[in-house]
Amino acid sequence: MLQINPRFRIQFANAASLDVLTQLGSKIGDLAPGKLRELAEAILRTGKRHELELVSGERVYSFSATSVSPEGVAYLYGHDITERKRAENELLLVKNQAEHNALHDQLTGLPNRRLLTERLNHETERVLRLRQKLALVIVDIDHFKRINDSYGHKVGDQVIIAVGQCLQENLRSSDTVCRWAATSW
Repeated sequence: MLQINPRFRIQFANAASLDVLTQLGSKIGDLAPGKLRELAEAILRTGKRHELELVSGERVYSFSATSVSPEGVAYLYGHDITERKRAENELLLVKNQAEHNALHDQLTGLPNRRLLTERLNHETERVLRLRQKLALVIVDIDHFKRINDSYGHKVGDQVIIAVGQCLQENLRSSDTVCRWAATSW
């Protein structure tokens, strides 16, 4: 807990808050550091509860200004939310990876049928509305089964990856190269 007076000076800090102040280069009697001063200003101005997240080094803290004394002292309560933020970030990474995997071919990383269908529907609506043209080009690797049978699936996979990269490198960034494979669903 922190107490910040009407002149925005820190007049009290419990042990946990004192650690945070030390990390921020402040101590009791100093002007409250930037974000904490803004939090105190907000509750003094509105009288309503305000919250913020404060990053100090590798730690993340949640502070809330909950009340003001009759003398105009703002009471700020904070707690370390570093582990929660780390877990949230990990979940976000997992979610983003799952979304990417659902829309991209696992071998090539190219969009899969599902993403192509979404993009094609969107582009079809757009070109119809604007009375423009749209091209769809389908590329097939002739006798691909022979490559797999003669050289093995590893070499076949390398051929598919190389063809995808070649197409992607030679088209505009606004074009979509997709792997239309049974395994991309």
